[in-house]
Amino acid sequence: MDRKGRGTAPIERFIGIRRSLLHSPQFSALSCTSRSLLIELQAMFNGTNNGEIFLSVRDATARLGLADFKAAQAAFAELRQLGWITETVAGCFAIKAGEVSRARAWRLNWINRDGRSTGPDALPALDYSSLTKGQKPRVERRQRVLSQYLKSYQRGRFAVEESTALSARMEAADALSVEKCTTCFGGNGGKLPIGSVGESTTHIKYHSPITTQLVAMRRARLKSAVVGSLVQKPPLNQAAATQGQLAA
Repeated sequence: MDRKGRGTAPIERFIGIRRSLLHSPQFSALSCTSRSLLIELQAMFNGTNNGEIFLSVRDATARLGLADFKAAQAAFAELRQLGWITETVAGCFAIKAGEVSRARAWRLNWINRDGRSTGPDALPALDYSSLTKGQKPRVERRQRVLSQYLKSYQRGRFAVEESTALSARMEAADALSVEKCTTCFGGNGGKLPIGSVGESTTHIKYHSPITTQLVAMRRARLKSAVVGSLVQKPPLNQAAATQGQLAA
């Protein structure tokens, strides 16, 4: 740390992509391979070499961990089709005297002249009529999900926290399997079981729907077993009356 309190440790480089760019329809139209290739190209950008990012299909295949050149070649073609990259130097393998072969060079169109990442406005507008059969459903599905997510996020609602599936099932089942077990009346009666399973519905066999009548019938059978009488299936009206007594 220097005299002004600033750290002197080297700052690690990072990749900066705006969220609006990732949420754009242009990004939604990309395949998974094209998105991975986009990250690889962004990682090769050092802040000043935009337009001179050399990456061949062979090297891109190795970077993406692919075994087929066609997949990497298709990813390059898709990025060019949607306006993400522009080829600045064509690949050349015809070696003459005094020359060396070179790979293709690319310019990242979402990087401005200052070397900063911009939003989707820097890319060409998405032409839905020119999309392929694979790109159209990708755009529709992802944009629909993103729209729902952003609306819920702005309202402060989250899918898991706002879910009522478990609470409705718990209310119907009113599961008290541990508290109502007969273990406490045996030799271990001095150590009552912990009621941690009282909020769980995993004991429901095959996850079948539980009704109030079934819960009352189960409680009636359990009560008969505790007092030592025979376990019989009570009628529905008697089960409802038993449930009212237990609740009281």
